Amino acid sequence: MNEGATRRRAWLVWGLAAAFYAYGFFQRVAPSVMVEDLMRDFALDGALLGSLSAVYFYAYAAVQIPVGVLLDRFGARRVLIVGTLLAAAGSAVFALAPGLGLAIAGRALVGAAVGFAFIATLKLVTACFPPRRFSLMAGLTLAAGMAGGIVAQAPLGALVERFGWRPIMLAAALLALALSLALALSLSEWRSDPAREPSGTAPAEVADPDGLLAILRTGPVWLLTLYSACMSAPILALAGLWLVPYLVQAHGLGRAQAGALASLMLAAWAAGGPAAGSRKGSARYAPCSAAPRSMPPACWRSAWSRSRRSR
Repeated sequence: MNEGATRRRAWLVWGLAAAFYAYGFFQRVAPSVMVEDLMRDFALDGALLGSLSAVYFYAYAAVQIPVGVLLDRFGARRVLIVGTLLAAAGSAVFALAPGLGLAIAGRALVGAAVGFAFIATLKLVTACFPPRRFSLMAGLTLAAGMAGGIVAQAPLGALVERFGWRPIMLAAALLALALSLALALSLSEWRSDPAREPSGTAPAEVADPDGLLAILRTGPVWLLTLYSACMSAPILALAGLWLVPYLVQAHGLGRAQAGALASLMLAAWAAGGPAAGSRKGSARYAPCSAAPRSMPPACWRSAWSRSRRSR
């Protein structure tokens, strides 16, 4: 494969993986334009609606350390394919749920499944692009995710008003299945540089508790994790759920108009990632190129690498 074809293949592989991250952000933000429908169909009050939305984040957070281990053990291709299949199943369960219990199960499954997307995409970036491009590609990956969130605001609000939320979530399940097929076909033909993408990692190395302890003893990990939590929480709480119904009820806006205003937060977040990643010397600030989303994973990975080199 010549250099031009290799470059095009690298962008295709990244684009499909980043599309899965965008799909995850779409699912994350989607309930914000379905608030009235969900409260009516499942007889929810505000607290229960918040719980239904939050279960996505609980599941997403729970898989972040296991996903790193799974990626090192099995590689990005299998992890991404399994993740998209699980996301499709979760979206279908949520769409067809007759009651709150299955709806929570579906949202949890989606949250756990899309939790694979961001770190797997960055792993592919390290295999498909030169190291100097990492910060920019991390920022572009974040921008792709925000694009998914923007689609889940005004455009999704208009679709929900016309077709209802259940058909739209079923369509999202089919989209995840199509993405899984595309990933399987594209990554089966991809041959990464073996110097940068090891074919496998021994289980003893992957699950080494000393490496995890070294990470936990790394001060910047905790500082940046706190920073990420403080930055992400208000954005995701507002843009991801409560801002749209607030604008509808308090200011009398239509669902599509409120979604368009809420999407401005995500658009600004999307612009910041590539802008920071493209700056000269940004390799030193790789975590910042996707701040605040990628800071903790980037630091955990860096600390893990240092702990292994020190032995």
